[in-house]
Amino acid sequence: MRLARQAQAVLAQGSREMDRRKGTRNLHQEAEDGPCATRGISREYRDPWVVLDMSEVLVIAKPPGWEVYDGNAERQLADYLVNLQRGRLPILTDLKHGCGFIHRLDVPSSGLVIAATTYHAWYDLQFQLVTGTLLREYLVLAHGFVYRDPNARWSTIAALLRWSDDAVAAAHGMGKPSETRLRVLGHVTDPSGRSFALLVIRIVTGRKHQIRSHLAWKGHATVTDGKYTGPQTLTEDLRLCARNFLHRCHLSLRRGTVCVEEHHVWQPLALDLVEALRELRPKDLAAQKAQETWCSSSEPAEFMCTEGP
Repeated sequence: MRLARQAQAVLAQGSREMDRRKGTRNLHQEAEDGPCATRGISREYRDPWVVLDMSEVLVIAKPPGWEVYDGNAERQLADYLVNLQRGRLPILTDLKHGCGFIHRLDVPSSGLVIAATTYHAWYDLQFQLVTGTLLREYLVLAHGFVYRDPNARWSTIAALLRWSDDAVAAAHGMGKPSETRLRVLGHVTDPSGRSFALLVIRIVTGRKHQIRSHLAWKGHATVTDGKYTGPQTLTEDLRLCARNFLHRCHLSLRRGTVCVEEHHVWQPLALDLVEALRELRPKDLAAQKAQETWCSSSEPAEFMCTEGP
């Protein structure tokens, strides 16, 4: 713990100096000294919007079809962030620092993404990411019956991940260590009788396509996943949901040095995923409760169904 605090202090000093040298000037920070501002919760995912504004740190809702910053898709979250015009913020065009973004989210997916407007905030959040204090949770609809251990709240998938030339991840005996935790909320069926599991996923590591590849390796690919399911399965899935059923619903991060505050940010399902979920028939009371909650609730407190491991 002492070593971690020392490392964090060194990062803070160096990143503040980087902001000074690069001429970072956060106009929003200079104009507002009040507490963080919440910009709202919505199921509309046509365009990105700021869900939580903490001056140096923004939590943004990413719609499906938007890329974070790589430049491979027409709509870029990085461009949206630059267009907010919050001052002279060199990190927003710095590819080595992810254009300010702390993590990615696959193009077909929706949900919450964290961005930093200063190098100081970026290194602080990266430190939280690598030390496991920055929490990321997802709601996923997966194929098949996923076993639920009655003696454990969370199950763990620990499989090495490697990538092929066509950007498909494979869980094998070679690659980078990767860990995914999952909690089964319930099981449902579609009108044709196919079975699915409604899962809350928590990632310990953050590899590319980690959730999708880990679930596919276990035989429970996410719904409407063209990379990790066969053509026939994809065709059947498209009748239920037009895009990958994977939504980052919850983030938890810390801010402050002397007085550390923990912030939880929640975002409900997008309307298209709600419509798909309503087409399914619950197989048990747990699934019925989960379906009702995720389809009807709009307040963050009602989504807090992912207690710690």
